Amino acid sequence: YFLCFSSGRSSSKRSGLHWFFCFIGVSMVQLSQNDTKSTVTSDVEQNPLLGLVAVLLSCCSSGFAGVYFEKLLKGSDISLWMRNIHLAGYGIIVGLFWGVF
Repeated sequence: YFLCFSSGRSSSKRSGLHWFFCFIGVSMVQLSQNDTKSTVTSDVEQNPLLGLVAVLLSCCSSGFAGVYFEKLLKGSDISLWMRNIHLAGYGIIVGLFWGVF
């Protein structure tokens, strides 16, 4: 859907309906409370709703990054090698920042 938003193209209602049911199915599985006891016990309290939100945000940001990167590569006169070096520079800066702080 990020591709549709960024390029101005439209998708069919049927495709949207398929994604909606996929989302509902994954959400139901994630949020269901199993009656079976796990053999591994943990002292850490887990929040299934928070986990679902984290996974959804991760999927959305990953999808947006992929579409944005593709749009960036297709709409640029810079070669792929130079673009990779450019992005690697940003990655090194962010990595050093996280490593220090």
